Amino acid sequence: MITELKIEGFKSFGSPEETIELGPLNFVVGANASGKTNLLSALRFLPNAVIHDVSYAVSEMGGNAEVRNKRLRQRHEPKPVRLSLKLEKEFGVSLPGDDQKKDPSVVRSFVYQLMLDLRSDATPSSEEEALEATLVRNGKTHVIGLQRSDTILVVQDPTTGYGTKRTLAVPEQEPTRLALVGVGFFSLPATILREEMR
Repeated sequence: MITELKIEGFKSFGSPEETIELGPLNFVVGANASGKTNLLSALRFLPNAVIHDVSYAVSEMGGNAEVRNKRLRQRHEPKPVRLSLKLEKEFGVSLPGDDQKKDPSVVRSFVYQLMLDLRSDATPSSEEEALEATLVRNGKTHVIGLQRSDTILVVQDPTTGYGTKRTLAVPEQEPTRLALVGVGFFSLPATILREEMR
């Protein structure tokens, strides 16, 4: 379940970022033009960006100008679009070396953040991307992390490298494709989050 959504620079959401707490059942109430539809748009935008790519998600919304906050654009404030979600759910996983009957591994508490450059009419691109999740395995808690800039991807994943960090180059031809989908990054938490967003 998504328990928190943070939005900045997206449609009617300005700067600084706004944090929206979510529960199992949510009611969105407000005056006309207060941002109700734009909140739902953000929840549609993120899966489109993850499942397809950033360019597709932006085009589905009508282009860069329709995604960026219009007031910030009119004031010529070079603010990126930031979206972040927190997902609280436990997923039992089977990893090599686990004793599934005694102590199964569990992945939980995902935080995913995305910062996009939509400040010009050029192709939209990902400036930063981060994923953090916790893995409980054999009674120990591990952090699984992903930090991506426009050119570098740093991965910490005990399910593949037992906690060691790996640095990968982001191919030049993939500025709109998110690390959560590929760019040389294949990870159990990324797969789980991608499927939950779908």
